[in-house]
Amino acid sequence: MSLRISLNGFLLQSIEAHSSRGIGGAGRNVITKSTVAIIHYDLFDIYAAKSMYDKAMDEIAQGLRFENRPQQAAAIEQSYKQEGYKGALRKMIQIASNDSPDDYDPFLAAKGYALLGDKEHVLIWLTKSYEAGAGILFLKVDPYWDIVRSDPRYADLLHRMGLSS
Repeated sequence: MSLRISLNGFLLQSIEAHSSRGIGGAGRNVITKSTVAIIHYDLFDIYAAKSMYDKAMDEIAQGLRFENRPQQAAAIEQSYKQEGYKGALRKMIQIASNDSPDDYDPFLAAKGYALLGDKEHVLIWLTKSYEAGAGILFLKVDPYWDIVRSDPRYADLLHRMGLSS
C-alpha cells in the first residue's frame, strides 16, 4: 500500500514537476507521459501478481490514459465491471492484437495470455513480439513466462534472440 501512496503521491508529482520544467533547467522534456505510463504498467504487473485485480485494472487504465488512449482505457474498465478480471484481460488482448499502429502491442497480448494461462497463445504472441522488433525485456527471468519455460519453442525463441544459455 505504501508503494502506491509513494508513487502516486510523491514520485508522480515529482515526475510531472521535472517534466514541465526539464531536468536541470535545460528545458528538455526528459520525462514524458510515456514514462509515467510505464510506471502504471509496472504497477499493473505488481498488482496482478499479488491478485489485487481492482488495483491492477486501475493501473492499466491510467497507463492508457497517460498515452492518450482513453477509449481503450474505458473499454478495459467496462469489461472489468461486466466480466471481471478475465474479461478485462481478454479486452486488453483484443486491443493489443489490433492492427492499428496505436494499439498493436504483441508483448502486451502475450502478457494477457500468460495471465489467462494460455500457453499456446503466449508462445504465438511472444514470437510476434520478437518478429515485430518489440523490446522483450527480462524474457529469461520474468515470472510471466514461467508458463512456457519448459516448452521447446520457448528455448528456440531464446536461441533466435541470442539469449540461450
